Amino acid sequence: MKYRYLCALSAGLFSLGASASGYWDFRTVCDYETVEIQHPVTHCAYAGQIYSNNRPRQAMQATAQSRLDGHTSCPASHYVTRRSKIWNDNEGRWEFVTFEGQLPLTSQSHDYDITTQRRQVEGSCREEAVWIPCEMDTEGNRFCD
Repeated sequence: MKYRYLCALSAGLFSLGASASGYWDFRTVCDYETVEIQHPVTHCAYAGQIYSNNRPRQAMQATAQSRLDGHTSCPASHYVTRRSKIWNDNEGRWEFVTFEGQLPLTSQSHDYDITTQRRQVEGSCREEAVWIPCEMDTEGNRFCD
């Protein structure tokens, strides 16, 4: 009875060793952490009317937004230009008209853009014995680095 258990145990260990071949090697191992980084930003919003340079002078409602790095003050106005296709009643055809002007600041807000970054923990690197498994190619041959 003991012999049967020893044979089964030996066969199991042999098959485990065959499927898990590899070698031990010393490698540099380091710990890593994920940290959040906050970048301050300022959002600026502008709205108002801009005007065409054509005669008769026409108005168009426009909006614009900008984003500035850091917590700063937004400029009081923002220059914009828009091109629009408009029907010309006098000539009976469509034409492109350019509108331009300064839009006044309507709101500003401060916020943070948050990004994550993976960093190596300072002073965490050390030499450790690690198991390097052998790999198998498509024909079933084992090879180890």
